[in-house]
Amino acid sequence: MICEPQKWSTQNYGGYLNNKIVKSDLITGSSYHGHKTDNRENLFKAINYMSSVKFGFNEALLNYLENEGIFFLRIISLSLNVIEDIFN
Repeated sequence: MICEPQKWSTQNYGGYLNNKIVKSDLITGSSYHGHKTDNRENLFKAINYMSSVKFGFNEALLNYLENEGIFFLRIISLSLNVIEDIFN
C-alpha cells in the first residue's frame, strides 16, 4: 500500500482517500433494505485494522505462473472470455 487508508469512525468516512469527498458509507445499499448496525465502534475498529494490514506477493508463485505455469493463465483467460461471451 502506498499510504494507509483513512480511518473509519462515526464522524469520518474512511477507506479510499477520495472518500472524504465521495462519502460512501461502510454499509451500502438502499434505505429500503433497512440496514441497522449495532456496536459500530467495534465494526470500525475491525475494518480499520484489516485495511491497515499490508499484503505481499508470492514471488515464487508469480515467477512459476509467468514461466512454466503460463498454461494455467491461458486457461483462466479463455474461461473468462467464454463467460463474458455468455453474458454479453
